[in-house]
Amino acid sequence: MNTAIATACALLSIVCASVPSSPTLGGFTVRSGDTVLRVQAPRPSDAFDYLERTLADMDFFRANNYQVSLPDHPLLSEAARSTTDREERCSVFVEEVYRASDFDAALAVLEGQRTALRTAVERISAWAVHDGFRAHDSLTVTLTLYGPGGSFDPDAGGIVLWTDTQGSFKGGGGLHTIIHEMVHIAVEHGIAQPLDLQHWERERLVDLLVRQEFSDLVPDYRLQRGEEAPIDRFVLDTDLEGLRDAVARYVRTSRSE
Repeated sequence: MNTAIATACALLSIVCASVPSSPTLGGFTVRSGDTVLRVQAPRPSDAFDYLERTLADMDFFRANNYQVSLPDHPLLSEAARSTTDREERCSVFVEEVYRASDFDAALAVLEGQRTALRTAVERISAWAVHDGFRAHDSLTVTLTLYGPGGSFDPDAGGIVLWTDTQGSFKGGGGLHTIIHEMVHIAVEHGIAQPLDLQHWERERLVDLLVRQEFSDLVPDYRLQRGEEAPIDRFVLDTDLEGLRDAVARYVRTSRSE
């Protein structure tokens, strides 16, 4: 990033963050061994930046049939993004749309699931002894009112989790989605990227791992694309130690057909 762009981005972050009587953001922390999981409401700048990224990715979401939540404001629509100034949109978002209290209900629901979250963090952290898995010392779940449901940052250990103002979640529930995204983070750099898995192959791998390894925590977890997929026979009933090799066999087989 060049200096001019970096300076502009910094100024825009200041605009978004400089809210009069800036609210105290809610959240809580779960610790398991050497790993810390932070669950939090977004700062105004974070909420706006995620909205902008969501609007930029709408072609991908449409192509993969994701249902995307967006704010009901004419200046913050997908169409307006190409005809309005980012700083103007940011100011409107901060002054007319963002409210920290919108996340209170979701935080209360997730705080009631501390024990399950701690168990999930401990379990995934232990996977790092196996080839293909990565552990993070710090994971952060940031809530959002926008986007498809959940997303992850495998480098920073960040998760964005959709909720509404009543504390409801997509994908079966907040715990379901957090575990799903933590598994994504665990396998992204050691399995998904090196083996060049496509989007729905990655999703299927994660879904199978969640169902196999967390059935006690999320017994009603649903597979996104039904009960059968080509990768299943390579992954089902494979232990974690041999998982990377099993996925590699799937890739070799599927790419040669």
